[in-house]
Amino acid sequence: MQYPRIVCIGMITLFLVGGASWAGTNLPMVTLIGHTGKVSAVAFSPDGTLFASGSHDCSVRLWDVASKRCLAVLTGHTERVNSVAFSPDGTLLASGSDDRTVRLWDVASRACMATLSGRMGGVKSLAFSPDGSLLAASADNKMITLWSVASYQNTATFKETMNWVGAVAFSPDGTLLTTGTMGRVTLWDALSHEVLTVLTGHTSTIKSVVFSPDGTLLSSGSADKRIKLTNVATHRVTDLPTERSGYVNSLAFSPDGKLLASGEWPIAPKWRDRQIRLWDVATKQCVATLTGHVPASYVLCVAFSPDGKLLASGGSDNTIRLWDLTSLTTP
Repeated sequence: MQYPRIVCIGMITLFLVGGASWAGTNLPMVTLIGHTGKVSAVAFSPDGTLFASGSHDCSVRLWDVASKRCLAVLTGHTERVNSVAFSPDGTLLASGSDDRTVRLWDVASRACMATLSGRMGGVKSLAFSPDGSLLAASADNKMITLWSVASYQNTATFKETMNWVGAVAFSPDGTLLTTGTMGRVTLWDALSHEVLTVLTGHTSTIKSVVFSPDGTLLSSGSADKRIKLTNVATHRVTDLPTERSGYVNSLAFSPDGKLLASGEWPIAPKWRDRQIRLWDVATKQCVATLTGHVPASYVLCVAFSPDGKLLASGGSDNTIRLWDLTSLTTP
């Protein structure tokens, strides 16, 4: 089944920071339509040929990156889908929903292989372990749940102290699991599930936690309108200069670790161009602002393609935008 697509040129506001310059004044953008609700999750397959989207319309869509066409609509969830994640080998796609289930889909056949449930509340975030053996889910009832991908069996369930666990991520080497909840980020031993460190400083619900590709940094974004970068070894925290202009819904590191993308909900008309911002990780400064989602809408999710040439964003305008980053070059 094919769905209509619109090709347009998005606006990009450029900043010169620390002597760095960015090429191009227009950033090519493709708009993908088909969802009938807010697009709350996007993820690229490991080989970059596919990407998946999850929506408040309760569906998951699988898209071909080259043609920008919808290949399949995966249904079965009964409430909004908050997270999608591909397994490291690209054979499975996981989706998590407010219906308190996680579904595992075979990417090739589009069939649902398993529906995982248990003591979870609404599922807010998913993450596969780097070796693909485990799937972690965080929920809005304090629970973090781990499943064996091979057997679909629950291998561990443990609790956060706060009610809402909005984000979960594995470190690139698989030794750490991090969760974000109300005002705090917790680092867990991925094997023993013991708490190693609790990072404080945020004052509201943490919506996203991501490790840098080399595992040295951890970034957290929150409804307190802050983005923090934490050195994993020293726990030293740096706040990015967001001016607290919007709720931070999603974060993603570029594959080379040089850029951090933030998907935001601007809180005032003067900041409505700040739906997506790109941050230079080295200088901790904003180097580009991407505008293209419908004015007055907000961005719920962002993801880089594995080669770093594309950035996908999903918004409250029910659309997905694919941004071509190849024109953005640093000296």
